[in-house]
Amino acid sequence: MKIGILGGTFDPIHVGHLMIAETVRDEMGLDRVLFIPAATPPHKHGQAITAAEHRLEMVRLAVEGNRAFEACDVEVRRGGVSYSIETLKELKENMGAGTRFFLIIGADSVRELATWKDIDELARLSEFVVAARPGFRIEDLLSRDFGLARETRASVLRHFVDAVRVDVSSTELRARFSDGKVVRYMLPDAVERYIRAKGLYGTKTSTPAADR
Repeated sequence: MKIGILGGTFDPIHVGHLMIAETVRDEMGLDRVLFIPAATPPHKHGQAITAAEHRLEMVRLAVEGNRAFEACDVEVRRGGVSYSIETLKELKENMGAGTRFFLIIGADSVRELATWKDIDELARLSEFVVAARPGFRIEDLLSRDFGLARETRASVLRHFVDAVRVDVSSTELRARFSDGKVVRYMLPDAVERYIRAKGLYGTKTSTPAADR
């Protein structure tokens, strides 16, 4: 079985995340994609982050209706700082040695991989899939080592997918909610309804404009 892993803060999850996952699933022939919200992201120390239970529920709402997508609470249940190597080892133990895991990352994340915990072991235990992002050319990625060991770099840069590019970010969405700007079509309607119902991102408890 081929399982994709898309980890992140998902604060909030949006259509860009979903479209990357669907493109990679299709092109790599994945059986399933696990969306894994981090309990505490290691690279966002000191930043204000929405409570994990809210982010997990938003992911669950976002993936409803797609049988190939699944919200996975492995990092939220484990708590503490979320490291991909620990998550992968737990998934491999639970799902069996015959499962192939594909870590889905954006091209902008490649330059940070040298700072990931046990990145060399992570690259041996899984396969990376790098999704193209605006401003990052594949040729540029292949011409730099980014502080990675030779074998690790070769493993990380083995699979590229030119995913549909959507110019939307979680940071932008949080600001738009806070400023009262329209967010329709930037994230699933169910996620927007949840955000407004819980008053997240400075919103007032209300009904989304799409449902009025």
